[in-house]
Amino acid sequence: MFIRTIYILVKLETKASFILMIRILVRLLSWLNRIVRWVNNVRQGKEDTRQTRIDAEFVEGGTVGPA
Repeated sequence: MFIRTIYILVKLETKASFILMIRILVRLLSWLNRIVRWVNNVRQGKEDTRQTRIDAEFVEGGTVGPA
């Protein structure tokens, strides 16, 4: 789904879609960085209990995916 979203934004070729694509990529990189730090801490035997908060939005009537 993520790759498809990026593909659609690239095809739009507008400044707004480019900015949105950059924001998505920055968020993805921050998540990946946190995962790498967590793996390194676990590998070294350190306790890693940092909490990461993700902004979420409730969409009434929406679905998580195909049923």
